[in-house]
Amino acid sequence: MILNVSYGSAWVISAASMNGESTLHIHILSFTLFTALWLFFAAATRLYTFKALSTIEKIYRSSWRTIAAQAVVFVSLYYMLHQQHFHYTFLLLCYAVAAGLWILNRLLLTYITEFIFKKVVSRRKVLIVGDDLHSRQLAAYFDRNKSFYSLAGIFSHTATAASSSAGGSLYSSIPVDCIDFASQHRVTDIYATTLPQEGSELKYLQDVAENKGMRLLFVASRHQPVTGSYHRIGYIDAMPVLSLRSEPLLKPRNIARKRLFDLVFSTLVIVLLMSWLTPLLAIIIKLTSKGPVFFVQQRSGKDNEPFWCYKFRSMVVNESSDSVQATRGDSRITAIGAFMRRTSIDELPQFFNVWMGSMSVVGPRPHMLRHTEEYSAIVKRYLVRHYLKPGITGWAQVNGYRGETAEVRLMEKRVEYDIEYLEQWSLMQDVKIIFMTIINALRGEENAR
Repeated sequence: MILNVSYGSAWVISAASMNGESTLHIHILSFTLFTALWLFFAAATRLYTFKALSTIEKIYRSSWRTIAAQAVVFVSLYYMLHQQHFHYTFLLLCYAVAAGLWILNRLLLTYITEFIFKKVVSRRKVLIVGDDLHSRQLAAYFDRNKSFYSLAGIFSHTATAASSSAGGSLYSSIPVDCIDFASQHRVTDIYATTLPQEGSELKYLQDVAENKGMRLLFVASRHQPVTGSYHRIGYIDAMPVLSLRSEPLLKPRNIARKRLFDLVFSTLVIVLLMSWLTPLLAIIIKLTSKGPVFFVQQRSGKDNEPFWCYKFRSMVVNESSDSVQATRGDSRITAIGAFMRRTSIDELPQFFNVWMGSMSVVGPRPHMLRHTEEYSAIVKRYLVRHYLKPGITGWAQVNGYRGETAEVRLMEKRVEYDIEYLEQWSLMQDVKIIFMTIINALRGEENAR
């Protein structure tokens, strides 16, 4: 776009001074050369590679190298094409406009990048288990990418407690001991540079980490033979990152697809349904009981981080709403509230949570903070469900596990279905769950409270 605008505007502005000296076919040839040289030097400076785009500084450096090289060669060739009528005005205008647009482009890029890093991207708190070449490569990578990662430390058998490497302190200890440290420092991902087949204690470490809501990932060398049931989720500096658990939503492509689906779907619901239903329900809620239209409560979100969850108020205002689940025949539920809960209409304001990014349309249902604390202590792998954003509906809910969980086995089944969804996610599965949710809402659900 910048190339087209700068060349075209310079041609239009300087056309009068050229007095028809430059014919159309010469300008077409010149513009083709102008564009081709940019593409050539952009490839030569690797401007459009992932490595060049990894930091804003590298983008600046590659951009100006490309501009300078392209300008020198193009002006030289343009002079050869227009030896008799060399137009300084045209060239000055062309590069003045191009330079101005490039500067505006990079300013906008810088602003957007900083905004994303500060407001959108949450840095992953990571820990490394291992003391070898791969662990040092990992530490260096995390140190270079501080916008995305925060290295809490490195655990190994041989490290000196007071030493440090690439911004992460080294701790001498058996790897299992790192879990308490990781929990205290709110680590989300633990990277081990030894595969489970090489160290039996790592399988135990996997169980302990998952019960604390942390992922255990394994980093193999580039040429290391990998045996066993691993799932490759990506690469770090050409080293494969492996997991014992299948997680399709760790892949950036799938994350983007799910987020785009959430944005489109939530926007349609907000505009086409909630725009007229919300005022109507607000009037009915206000007429039938005292209190606000919306019920706002902190719930457990992705990585067990709390967020404010929105619902239409379906109960009378009470002091136990943050600790006591609704039960069958609960006296706190209003008349309109019973209808909303049976048809799941009370959940509709959560589409604002989806739009803002704290929830997804489909995912594990968010629980009250108190219940998360209680169940994580008694239900194995309960916190694995928090690897994902919570959802308005989920695989457990459409299979009948929603509402009150009076028995521990009901929560265990809910967690089982949530983990199954985590491991088998697909966009078409989300669509299926949404259709099943609509069908259940139309016929009314027995377990709705």
